[in-house]
Amino acid sequence: MEQIILFVFSLITGILIPIVGVELIVPLLTAFLPFYIDFARGVGVTVALASALSSTMILAKRGLANIKVAVLIVFIYMLAGVLSGVLWLRLISAFPEGKYYMSLTMSLISLPISLIVFLTMIRFEWVEFPSARADRFSKALSGRWYERFKVIEYEVTGTVPALVAFFITRFIGIDFTIPILNLIMRAPIKVAVSTNAVVILLRNAPAVWGYISKLSLLAVPSIVGAFIGGLIGAKLIIAKSPKFIRYAVAISMFFSAIGSMLNIYKALSGLGIV
Repeated sequence: MEQIILFVFSLITGILIPIVGVELIVPLLTAFLPFYIDFARGVGVTVALASALSSTMILAKRGLANIKVAVLIVFIYMLAGVLSGVLWLRLISAFPEGKYYMSLTMSLISLPISLIVFLTMIRFEWVEFPSARADRFSKALSGRWYERFKVIEYEVTGTVPALVAFFITRFIGIDFTIPILNLIMRAPIKVAVSTNAVVILLRNAPAVWGYISKLSLLAVPSIVGAFIGGLIGAKLIIAKSPKFIRYAVAISMFFSAIGSMLNIYKALSGLGIV
């Protein structure tokens, strides 16, 4: 029975990961199954890796996944993650309640950003192909994809502000890869979600080795489910309209805002304020 539940949860998560970049498997496992947290995290990393791998194979072949942009984003994320980790450890060492202050700060920043992105995507049509000229660096990152027997070319703009936004969001521990790609770099929404799948793949590939010893044969159904889910998610990205994908991302931003509010409450509770 546990294997079937693992497969279903991983299938659902595997479909969502390439479309909206949401990784739900860890909270689902800890909420509904009696797995210890290390196993749940290990399954979460492998599910994200399997889903991103299967979807990237299709999206990269179509040209929707911009590998050059994805590699650049991962490099920025690695740099920001190291610096953030050092600051996090020093803060916890210096202040016993440092983790609550850190969580409160991140959530207070994440909440308004999530709501702004949600309202923007619900009320306004995102510009798919902007007329603004791209600088030389941005032109090197531009690309094309193949759709229904035609080639669609696109240009990205605002690369430097986007890189700064990537660094800041990763430094404070929040993930707004898709909105930054689409709003600041003006990448088409399908390119944004497809490139984010590559980012998830590259980001989770090194992390999975730390959890291999924590996994067992119970993780096999989750890997299979995530791989199939990634294939389905990639097909949905190709088949569905940009409006459908935009609304899907908007809904994920809404739930991100709810999560931020819950984290604010937990942090205030930990500090004894509420």
